[in-house]
Amino acid sequence: MTGRRLGLAATGVLVLAASCYAFWRFVLRDPDNLDAKQIIDDTLKSPGTAKYISTTILAKRHHYRLARVVVDMQNGFGVYVRGKFCFAWHVENHIVYWNPEAIVENCPEIPDESLLAEIQRNADWPAY
Repeated sequence: MTGRRLGLAATGVLVLAASCYAFWRFVLRDPDNLDAKQIIDDTLKSPGTAKYISTTILAKRHHYRLARVVVDMQNGFGVYVRGKFCFAWHVENHIVYWNPEAIVENCPEIPDESLLAEIQRNADWPAY
């Protein structure tokens, strides 16, 4: 009986260690992807149905980021559709700021410079 309890305890420790590693890998090592997903989740009608395909950081400047996110999500009829979003945000004092009006839907895989400039302008991207 003692051996079985030890085995369950060891399994619990392994699960806890794996969970801590996953947290460290996704949150602490890559906050930009986490911020981008948070922004998209906040704009979706059913964020619980979102399946993230890719997140690409297109530009960085100090606390400012510009990203393209591809996500499969359910529409109002329950059918999965693929969304491709480009948007910019910045972080100040651990708070994420973005302009919901400046999110571009159906963003091409390689956005042209004029589209990137428009997104940056709408997000009050610094000119320096």
